[in-house]
Amino acid sequence: MNDAPKLYQLCSTCAAIVEKSSILRLVSLGPGIEAGYITSSQPQNREFYEHLTAGALLLSANEGCHLCSILYEQYRRYYYKKDHGRAFSLVIWANLRDARNDSHETKPVHLALGDGDDLLHDLLLPRLGISRPDTQSFGDSEPRLAIFGLDTSSDEWFNKINTWLNACRNGHAHCHVTAAGAQLPARLLDVGTLEQGTEIPRVRLCTTHSMEARPEYLALSHCWGRVEILRLTKESSDEFFHYIPEDKLPATFHDAITVTRRLGFRYLWIDSLCIFQDSAQDWETESAKMGDVYRCAVLNISAVWGDNPYAGLFTPCQPLRFKDCVLQIDARPVRIEAYKPWKRPHGPLLSRGWAFLERLLCPRTLYYDRGTLMWECVQHRAGEQSDDTLLQSEQVLDDWFPKSYVHDIAKRLRRSEDDKHSEYGPKQLGMYQPWYIFLENYTRQEFSKQTDRLVAMRGLFRFIGCEDSVAGLRKDIILPELLWVTYPNSYNGRSTEGSYIAPSWSWASIDKGRYASFIFLLSATPNSLIGGHWQHRSIQWTAEVLETNIEQRPNGQVAGGHLKIRAPLIKMDHHPEQYGGRWYPDTCDTNLSISGHFGLLIARVRGEHLYMDYVLVLMRVPDVADTFRRSALFENMRKNPYNKILFQPDLSNCQKSIIYLR
Repeated sequence: MNDAPKLYQLCSTCAAIVEKSSILRLVSLGPGIEAGYITSSQPQNREFYEHLTAGALLLSANEGCHLCSILYEQYRRYYYKKDHGRAFSLVIWANLRDARNDSHETKPVHLALGDGDDLLHDLLLPRLGISRPDTQSFGDSEPRLAIFGLDTSSDEWFNKINTWLNACRNGHAHCHVTAAGAQLPARLLDVGTLEQGTEIPRVRLCTTHSMEARPEYLALSHCWGRVEILRLTKESSDEFFHYIPEDKLPATFHDAITVTRRLGFRYLWIDSLCIFQDSAQDWETESAKMGDVYRCAVLNISAVWGDNPYAGLFTPCQPLRFKDCVLQIDARPVRIEAYKPWKRPHGPLLSRGWAFLERLLCPRTLYYDRGTLMWECVQHRAGEQSDDTLLQSEQVLDDWFPKSYVHDIAKRLRRSEDDKHSEYGPKQLGMYQPWYIFLENYTRQEFSKQTDRLVAMRGLFRFIGCEDSVAGLRKDIILPELLWVTYPNSYNGRSTEGSYIAPSWSWASIDKGRYASFIFLLSATPNSLIGGHWQHRSIQWTAEVLETNIEQRPNGQVAGGHLKIRAPLIKMDHHPEQYGGRWYPDTCDTNLSISGHFGLLIARVRGEHLYMDYVLVLMRVPDVADTFRRSALFENMRKNPYNKILFQPDLSNCQKSIIYLR
């Protein structure tokens, strides 16, 4: 489209649905049952209309239908199995309970794409709220459409980015990074600077060790995908230090160079062009710095929407997808609420483990999404809005962790030396609840190489001031951190990738098909969901770690190791279900035979009405004395009289064993 899109324009399909809908007509009359809301005695609280295929939705959106634009955006963001030939129904329904309570958080009336006429089972996408605007003067003047040019590479957008960047660097104390002690990447791309009347400079690779002053640079985050791209190798290095032809670079790299130059910077870091891709030694050296590389970058350019580097950053603006659509029904307004992109971006990149940490460690990130972009720093975030204000970001939204969250974690975990050696009760563990929420989400992230999981974590540990970690666990609080459990994602089992990742007692040993949850540590706090039940409990740590012996490389990768633990150990003669409590196998096999298994008692919790033992279920390593591997976590409720006793209530006379846990 050459002309700016018009608000509230509908295609013939959407216009016919709006004309037919009795629910929308009732909403236009105003809130409350007395104004015409559907009541429980009226079963017609759902309406289904045959709509368009996904491909036709896109075509209609491109032709300017406001409602189709909103609907296609929901489809694009939440329904990843793209099938443009699939037909949808449009579902409009009223929530009967909420219709009586205008103060309820959930909107009383919703709209979404559905499948057929079965809303309960086949609803595909999140609901779009429908409401009646407060103003009675709709139509008196045309609202302004927030749009900065017709492309995210426009001068208007770059002016706005510079405004955000300057406001952050000059006025945000929490976004200031102290570079003292931080390591620079060995190499950066020198993209030159744009000066009026000069030719576009050449791109070349340069080393940082010879620079007199610490360089200011930007860093790119992107999906590699399964495509061939230009990479730094031993063979290409001489050419790269002289000249890198931009026409051979994928679109995302080329656009990132453009962003760097237009924001007035000279240096850019891109992993595949700044780390030798055919040198394991260079990868180990540079990956050990990765946390510092992103923490000290002025800005992180995040290529959110592309699934490979050829997608590019810049896209045409499509503001209709993000702007509420106000319909006229019998001269009365009804509002369809659109997705707001400045709340959080969506895209393939944001499920990647490296990108998860890159955006959190860098003080500022610019997210290039399809049709728009978003700014986030530690103190604020902003997007394409009519009022153009900066939005505060302090809470986790739909598993989206703002930068301020990880900074708060760092403050919590930087404890005094005296506190490091204190006994960990509910109050002490409660201080670290945000860390375990964060860590659980991190274990859900995807890595192309599972061995990178601990490498990436090293950068986070450096950021929070925890240099003394072992296989992804903090050494000073290692006993509580042994009590993780796993749940399935889409695959199952421990790592089968062939290379060693971590010892069995580390959450990092679980393959990409499962994620770790620190259920004990999350439920051990007064503020947890069951905090009221456990508020006055006490925790007795029955195990002691005598030795940690880990073969850990400088970049955090683990080659082997064990824990030497002293704790009550008993052979398990019955299936875990017969002992009572909860059984959490480390694999998907819930019928795992316990023949030859042992139970190692780590902690005993006493509450007002309940006693709980937390037990690591172990398998003996063949032909190695006193050596075991973890296979499950077991919660044994001792108060239940129907449960078999695993460990006696009185442990004062219980003999403890010394074992090695691999």
